[in-house]
Amino acid sequence: MGRDMTDLTVFFIFLEVLQRSLRAALDMIGTGSLRVDGERDIPLLIWNSPMFQSWYETQRRVDNRIEGAGQLWQSHQGPGKKHLFAFALGVDVHVASEGRNKKN
Repeated sequence: MGRDMTDLTVFFIFLEVLQRSLRAALDMIGTGSLRVDGERDIPLLIWNSPMFQSWYETQRRVDNRIEGAGQLWQSHQGPGKKHLFAFALGVDVHVASEGRNKKN
């Protein structure tokens, strides 16, 4: 019986840690952001950055769209390195005016 109680205690500790971790992750995500197709490949922290949104707004104005992407690197600065400073993405963009995709 002693072992069963220990296993049960460990299980409840695990559940408590899991709950705190999930709550912290959801707090970090906030309300999230609706993204479709290749936009979903952009990490949320990068997607929400003014740098990325400025670039993507320029693309959308000429009817270009992201069809895929992969994060190459990112750099954080400030206390606890919580501020996204710079990033690089490899992006597959459908260029509407040329009727083709470009991958960078």
